[in-house]
Amino acid sequence: MVDDHGRGWRKSSRCDDQHIDCVELAVGEESVHLRETGNRTGGELIISGRSWCAFVAQQKEL
Repeated sequence: MVDDHGRGWRKSSRCDDQHIDCVELAVGEESVHLRETGNRTGGELIISGRSWCAFVAQQKEL
């Protein structure tokens, strides 16, 4: 799904059509945008690409 800003959003692979409490992700040039699937107009969390990479690396260690 592409929004008004041209961002392509992807839903978590752990979600299905029955779950609206999921997270969607859009990767920008220098940032990562996160939003709740069940409340797409409720705002988004924007973090730097560097912070996102650090978060993902840390999760892989768990």
